[in-house]
Amino acid sequence: MKKIFIIFLIPFIGYSQIKWKNVNESDILPTIVKTKGRIIFNNNPLVSPESDLYIDRDNEIIVYYDINNKSIFQIEKTDIKSISVSSFRDGAYLTPNEIFDDLSEEFFSVLRQELYLKNNLNKFKITSTEKSPYFFSDNGKLDVSNKNIVNAKLISINQNSIEYIDSLGNVIVQSQNKKLMIEGGDDRTNRKLNRKKIRILNINFDDNVFIGIYDFYNFIYEEYEKNFFSNLIDFKSSFKEKKFSDILLLWGPFSEKFELNDGKFMYTWTFPKKYRESEVISRSSSSSLSSSTTTSETYTNANLQSQYGINTNSQVYVSGYKGVIDSYSSKSGNSFLNYYSSNLENQFTSGTTRYSSRQKGSEVEIDQTKKISLIVDENNIIVDILEKNYFEEPYYGIRIKFYK
Repeated sequence: MKKIFIIFLIPFIGYSQIKWKNVNESDILPTIVKTKGRIIFNNNPLVSPESDLYIDRDNEIIVYYDINNKSIFQIEKTDIKSISVSSFRDGAYLTPNEIFDDLSEEFFSVLRQELYLKNNLNKFKITSTEKSPYFFSDNGKLDVSNKNIVNAKLISINQNSIEYIDSLGNVIVQSQNKKLMIEGGDDRTNRKLNRKKIRILNINFDDNVFIGIYDFYNFIYEEYEKNFFSNLIDFKSSFKEKKFSDILLLWGPFSEKFELNDGKFMYTWTFPKKYRESEVISRSSSSSLSSSTTTSETYTNANLQSQYGINTNSQVYVSGYKGVIDSYSSKSGNSFLNYYSSNLENQFTSGTTRYSSRQKGSEVEIDQTKKISLIVDENNIIVDILEKNYFEEPYYGIRIKFYK
């Protein structure tokens, strides 16, 4: 009889504190980059005082903002003789053509490094190799000589891929064996990357070591799920024994009122939500980590932007929906539920993948209205809180994002 040995790969996990916060997408992929610098003009040898510069790469426009004198000027490429930015090449003066053409990638890469330093995201290190790892022993410690260690900040993750901004300011999407530069690499760079097989050796997050994206995601998802259920309990208990009139000011007008048999009243807030479930057959080509595919699947979509042609008005929340969560945050500080709700909304906004597709199929609109109720006694005191699908429970595989 053969013996079967099963090896469980367990990541080294220590204590860690995940920052459950969202930064603005414009802080990661800005269309206009802010820096400090000086300008010499074409029609005058005057050197401007150093001030804030807002550089629009696409439109080749620079906005000069003097905060002390409260003056602002929009300056076009043709108005400029040269520009000095203190963070690039020790403030060397560059012509507009160098900034927007010849040295464009290098120049904006340096400015994006400032974004990496400023963004309050979760730091981690990802170690990988582009070829088969060359193992060696260093004083009894096993190591790899041809490894590449990248310092990064986490933008989003699911069990198959990870998005991050590295210390050079490049925005990267990476699977276990492929890498794509969303910002920082041109088409030629991405074609070269696409031909390479990149092997992740490990991921370090605080005192934790993971063997790959899958394990790192599992760790984050477990924290995500645990925080949800603990905060949901706290959410419900935080409103008990509070005056109903005080909460009413925060939540806004209720939708329904019911008198209960025991003399109590139930006030219900209803928040309409609709989404569409689409069954489509599509062929798409993309510059993402996966290749062109033909599929026939059922997709569940909601909200504003989707590659499946969902009505932009398909999801509607009255203003009070966020007010309910904000009222909890005001009592308990920066609430995880606030982050959690925004992450659910983020699932249906446009992502970083570029693609084109053709499809056909059918779709059906599904109504999934959210309700939350307060039970109030004869003294106007809240004694219980009920909710139906107000907070959708976590599901494994959700992309956990740290931007909005």
